[in-house]
Amino acid sequence: MGSAWCTHTTVAMRVTFRAVIFGAVSLLGLAETAQATPPPAIDVVAVLVGANVGGSDEEPLRFAASDAVRVRDLLTQLGEVRPGYVNLVAGDGPDVVLSALRNARQQAAALAGTGRRVTLVFYYSGHGDDDALHFAKGALALRDLRTAIADVPADLRVTILDSCRTGGRAKGVARGPAFDLQVAPDSPHGTVELRASAVGEAAQESDELGGAVFTHFLVSGLRGGADTDGDGRVTLAELYAYTYRKTLLRTSASPVLQHPSVQMNLAGSGDVVLTSPSSASAFLEVPRGADRYLVFARPSDSAMGEVSGEGTARLALPTGKFLVVRRSGSNTSVASVDLSWGGTKRLVDSDFRPMAREELARRGGHIELHPLRVDARFGGEFAPGSSDALALRAGGAVTLVSGHLEYELDMAYVGGPFSSGAFDGGVHSIAGGPNIGLRTFFGRLTLLAFVGGEIRYSWEHLARVDAARASAGGFAATENRSFASAGPRAGLRVALALGGDWSASWTGSFTALLRNEAGKDGEAQIALYPLLGTTLAVGHAF
Repeated sequence: MGSAWCTHTTVAMRVTFRAVIFGAVSLLGLAETAQATPPPAIDVVAVLVGANVGGSDEEPLRFAASDAVRVRDLLTQLGEVRPGYVNLVAGDGPDVVLSALRNARQQAAALAGTGRRVTLVFYYSGHGDDDALHFAKGALALRDLRTAIADVPADLRVTILDSCRTGGRAKGVARGPAFDLQVAPDSPHGTVELRASAVGEAAQESDELGGAVFTHFLVSGLRGGADTDGDGRVTLAELYAYTYRKTLLRTSASPVLQHPSVQMNLAGSGDVVLTSPSSASAFLEVPRGADRYLVFARPSDSAMGEVSGEGTARLALPTGKFLVVRRSGSNTSVASVDLSWGGTKRLVDSDFRPMAREELARRGGHIELHPLRVDARFGGEFAPGSSDALALRAGGAVTLVSGHLEYELDMAYVGGPFSSGAFDGGVHSIAGGPNIGLRTFFGRLTLLAFVGGEIRYSWEHLARVDAARASAGGFAATENRSFASAGPRAGLRVALALGGDWSASWTGSFTALLRNEAGKDGEAQIALYPLLGTTLAVGHAF
């Protein structure tokens, strides 16, 4: 567990993150028959604020800004929030927060004018106390924040605060996992405020989780960890019970306990549905048991969430590649998962490799469980201005990957026709050399820029165009030549993840070969032969 830093996280998430579901439902023991008519369309407007720097006397936070990004990604993936209605703010002062809320007010008014129901979600992660949010450029009183939130014309407003609460009074905040919901004959509407801690408690960040403890379980719960009834939806009741239990359990080993709290003024019937994990394109399932599983996106090392074999044992994820860290008592093991094309991955014990926690912490996002890749390549090359025509190239490569870097050694056969004014024939070569590349990731695609060198040995079998005349003149009708050349090369590669540690790629390269040959005056000289090449490849990582 990291130090007990305050992370005032206020998330006003008008309890619907996209849909209030009507039907025969029960919320914490209160059941109500839903309306038979379909509910009106609902849109979500979100304001998400992350502020690492608070007052001059407060230690800067490490993960507040990145926590806001995590919430943004989750809302757009599973909450069906359109990106244009997410206002992400790197808060340095009250003015930028209030400006974002004014923009949200305009967006909500435009949506409400079309007859649609509107949910407002406000999230703040940063320093604060029970009376105000703390920024580098001043404090924003919670009464002013709540007034600005109330000015947004939304049917439902949810505020989630992940921050310290030192001083002040517990103004009607319920401490504990149980809370009441007023029931009325229409859709749920009103306000909800979730807090990461109770009065007088500190909200904590964790180096292991790479974020605030409460926000970590907020995200994990909304990704399906809180879906206790397995219906593919996460409701407010489920989320609060989950985050309360998990946050209290995780902070029990630290000097300060954290008791998440809730304050609400809701009316209406039906579950308040926050996310629909069943709509995700990728799912991870873990073995049953008491172990914890932390899921990190690769190669960014960003925590996607946590799941336990004792609970739902299933986490909804975006497409991509992930590292799963299993905590089993004092033992740690890791597994890699490729969900580049979505689907469901069911992990089993044999998927995990033991790894010391010290090694895991040291290597961080650079862990590669399958660092060695073998490629089979086929393509061609062209030598502008040369007598060599288009040549075919076939071979393979062995690549070692480490984070954003690739180290490669390739070998290939190159062969093609040769034609000049005096000779026709063929040229054959064995070529290869090392490369080093820098990778950038774009979802399923990986872009690699590389530099390196190539050495090749070539041999030619040539026949004179006027063989009969040459023979009559006493000259050989054929010639065999061999020579070596070398030079630098550079290129770009685009790789597409196919799943199951398989990938396909296209490479374009430029090589400047230098070789020693006889000049017109008979003296040796260095000649330059530029080559343009392209190859297609299929690779597998081991």
